[in-house]
Amino acid sequence: MEDKKKVPKRKWNSIVFIYIIAFFVISIIICTGYYSVKYNLEVGDIAKVTIKSPRDVEDKVTTEKDKEKALQSVSKVYKVDSSIKNDQLQKVQSLIDTFDKLRINKNSEEILNKIDDTYDLNIDDLNNIINLNDSDYNAFRTYLKESVDSLSTIVVRDNNSEDIANVRKNISSKLSGYNLSSEIKSIISKIDSSCIKVNAVVDEDKTKLLEEEALKKVQSVMIKKDQTIVKEGEPVEEWQIKVLESLGLLNSSRGNNFFIYASIVAIVAIVTFMQGRYLFKFRKEIFYSPRKFSLIFFLITIQILFARILVIQPFLIPLGATAILMVLIFDRETSLVINCLNAILLSVVVNFNVQIIIVFLLNIILTFMFMKKLNVRNDIFSSALIISVITIMINIFVGNVISSNLIEVLKNSALLMVGGVLSAIFAAGALPVIENMFDIVTNIKLLELSNPNNPLLKRLVVEAPGTYHHSLMVGNLAEVAAEEIKANATLARVGAFYHDIGKISNPIFFKENQVNESNPHNNLSSKISAMIIISHVTEGVKLSKEYALPTAIEDIIREHHGTDLVKYFYITERNNAENPDDVDVNLFKYPGPIPKSKESAIIMLADGVEASVRSIKNPTVESITEMVNNIFTNRLSEGQLDDCDLTLKDLNRIKEAFIKVLMSMYHQRIEYPKDKNNKEIEKSDLYRK
Repeated sequence: MEDKKKVPKRKWNSIVFIYIIAFFVISIIICTGYYSVKYNLEVGDIAKVTIKSPRDVEDKVTTEKDKEKALQSVSKVYKVDSSIKNDQLQKVQSLIDTFDKLRINKNSEEILNKIDDTYDLNIDDLNNIINLNDSDYNAFRTYLKESVDSLSTIVVRDNNSEDIANVRKNISSKLSGYNLSSEIKSIISKIDSSCIKVNAVVDEDKTKLLEEEALKKVQSVMIKKDQTIVKEGEPVEEWQIKVLESLGLLNSSRGNNFFIYASIVAIVAIVTFMQGRYLFKFRKEIFYSPRKFSLIFFLITIQILFARILVIQPFLIPLGATAILMVLIFDRETSLVINCLNAILLSVVVNFNVQIIIVFLLNIILTFMFMKKLNVRNDIFSSALIISVITIMINIFVGNVISSNLIEVLKNSALLMVGGVLSAIFAAGALPVIENMFDIVTNIKLLELSNPNNPLLKRLVVEAPGTYHHSLMVGNLAEVAAEEIKANATLARVGAFYHDIGKISNPIFFKENQVNESNPHNNLSSKISAMIIISHVTEGVKLSKEYALPTAIEDIIREHHGTDLVKYFYITERNNAENPDDVDVNLFKYPGPIPKSKESAIIMLADGVEASVRSIKNPTVESITEMVNNIFTNRLSEGQLDDCDLTLKDLNRIKEAFIKVLMSMYHQRIEYPKDKNNKEIEKSDLYRK
């Protein structure tokens, strides 16, 4: 395999250049879908045109107003101010201490002057306290503390009569449960009433929690794609201006479109990098071929361009075309990975339309499943029909889940059917154009070239039948061997059909075409004979260009002998020369180059093996195996396989495949007995009997 060290700098430059061009073109195509006309509007202006939203956007002004309403609806949570509570308890304790002194000195008037007027106590109240026995007094002290402590825990807000009434009710409830005289209860009631004060402060933490809960319930007000923002002839309001600004539709807007474009460029960069990375890691034969690498990104770009043009009716987009073409030109795995990544780019183009994305991914997967072996171009339509039917069925079910509008679902499904037909038409129509433009050979093209009615192959059949038969044998060997090592078996077989096509220029000079005729080489010098033999390669290349054969076939024609030596005539020349060392070996060598691909190398080996084994008079397993081993050893030692990707393991598999096929070709046949009477028996007589 090629790696970075072996790849010429020029090729690397081409790959980088192709990637950069594809990246910029794809980015521009997608960004055009997000370009919008800008308007010059202010609050209060009368709109001259109706403006619709190009995408989903939040109406922040209305959303903020809804949030303010939600906050206003939240009641503040209050709690008792602990400092006020403590102050009340201290004052009551001080009052109880005064009552304790009162009971000792019995001087009611003196004590009354020391008690705060807010308690509204009189001399009779103090005398009643003095007259209490110790047990009742202790109960009085306890109840007083308890009642004040209880009422001080009740929230009393400023100017809130309901809170005051609630405290008074609490006081009455407490007093009713005390086992004291009415006079003493009255004293406690007066003291408790004097302790009723505003003690509430806002509980910030609990209030904030309630506000947060209220805000969570507020949903953002969204302007949907294609929803009218401003109507023609109506005054523009503040919220509309804010929405237009957020969409970047005002001349005064700054930065909004920049971030959108930057995001699109970033998405394109990441996706195309992943696509390139996949090719580099797992499809090096594509990555290191500028033609194939450019074709991959050409197809991606065309897919995005079609989607951009047909985005107003996205179900008409030929979603399966690129996947089908990549399967036909490359392989199913490459098509699956590249197009799944391409789905990310397509989703940006169709404004993240979930239904279109599902349909596109479904097309990719179904293409992977059903586009396996296509023998003729019409097979594209039959496979595309199956894919379209399944896709439409899934689309109907998905559409019914997403929308309750059955008419719309059926309409979209009909458009999807048209899109499927367009995919097949585009793939079938574009394939020959792509084959010629990028000089790519596909299996369908190869199968067409293998048709005996092909003009050039027909010439080979008529003008050099022996070579044609030899080519068929080589094709059988090459196909089986290619399948063994996972090479392109179709290319190997068809390439073998054409590898000796140059022999039709001088067919009689090649042994397989000399039937009951004298060998013309007997009348020629070794140099001339070698030149004629070698010329079948150059003549084959000329015919390849004349009949516009794919480069892959032309390379096989050019490389199938590598720089091998025409040994028979070279040895003959040396034997006849006065000074053998003066014989120029280059006059007896094929021009090359040596094979660059696995298929070309397989055909070189198959060509040599088939011709050599055919020369064995009585082929056996041992003689065939020995001959095959010799051919392989010679090609390796001569360096003919140095530039191809075959490993020693591959060569062993190829060798085993050759021997197996050759044994089936040259198996011994039963010799039929002769009629002793030498009597001619008509076939018709045999059948009648």
